[in-house]
Formats: sequence, structure tokens, C-alpha cells
Amino acid sequence: MEVQKNLVLTFKDEKQQPHKLMPKYFKENLTEEEVKKVMLTISKLTNLFVIVDDGKSIMPYQVVEEAKYITKDIKVIFNS
Repeated sequence: MEVQKNLVLTFKDEKQQPHKLMPKYFKENLTEEEVKKVMLTISKLTNLFVIVDDGKSIMPYQVVEEAKYITKDIKVIFNS
């Protein structure tokens, strides 16, 4: 059985719509303080992350909402 762990960072835009950022590489067992600091830095990079919706620019990572680890147990039944 394989265990897969993901870090999911959730932000909200100005319309209060959630946007998730899932880094491919991350440290495990990060503290709340470490994660919040990085997420706040990301939220300040307003010119780097932009979505265009109906001609209007939306900043998807504007408000820090949540960070969590998601762990999945993967059991391969068949593999040829």
C-alpha cells in the first residue's frame, strides 16, 4: 500500500470564491506559523497570479483561508 500526502492551501478572491494551491514539493509537519507566513507572502504577489473573467482581472490568492494536509492510502489491485 502506498501513502500519498498533499498540502492544500486555500485562498479566497475578492468575490469570496475559494481557490486552491497544491504545491508538488513541500515539507511535512510544517507549523501553522510557517504556513501562514508563506500564504501571506503569496497573497501579496498580486501581479503574479491573475485570472481573467469576463474581461476583469481577479486575484485568486487574495485572502488566506485554510491550509491542510490530505493523506490518501493507495492500494493497487491490479497493475500489468
